[in-house]
Formats: sequence, C-alpha cells, structure tokens
Amino acid sequence: MENHTLYDAKAHFSALVDRVHDGEVVVVTKHGRPWVQIAPLPPEGPRRGGDFAGRIHGDIAGGIGEDDGAWG
Repeated sequence: MENHTLYDAKAHFSALVDRVHDGEVVVVTKHGRPWVQIAPLPPEGPRRGGDFAGRIHGDIAGGIGEDDGAWG
C-alpha cells in the first residue's frame, strides 16, 4: 500500500489508476492524514443466465395489451 498526497494523486491520477488496476492499493493523504483509499474492484464472477427463467409468460414479441395493433 502506497501513500500519496492529494496534490500528487491529482497530478498523476491516470498512472495511479493503472497501478490500482494492476492490484495495488493507494492511500491518498490530505494535510498528512489518510483521506481516501483507492482499491481495485473485486473480480467479477462468471455471468450466469436464466435469471428470468419461468418469470416471463406469454408472447413477449407480440402486443402488451388490448390495443396490440397500435404499432402499425
């Protein structure tokens, strides 16, 4: 974990973000005190399908009510 002043973090933000993306944690200090921590996001798990399985009923490509022909 590295500490950087707010001024330094602002001046080199793009480089810090690249380092965080590579797994480092950066602490930004203000007036000599830790102010914020920048850390990488947790890895996303594999996407899974089927969240709406069994929830959608009927003809979803057709109309949605009594006035089904209103699109034309």
